[in-house]
Amino acid sequence: MRLLYFIPQDGGGPGTVLSVYSNSWARVKWDKDAFQNYYRVGAEGKYDLLILADGQ
Repeated sequence: MRLLYFIPQDGGGPGTVLSVYSNSWARVKWDKDAFQNYYRVGAEGKYDLLILADGQ
């Protein structure tokens, strides 16, 4: 999982999806610094995250 938009919050690396909500938002925890935030996964027709295969 990588962040596509906003001020970079992913620390330059992957994160883990903790929750996906019915309103098309997801809560992600970034691996580098454990920062957590909410991102669109279809809300408002937009996606803020890029799904990566394990190890990328």
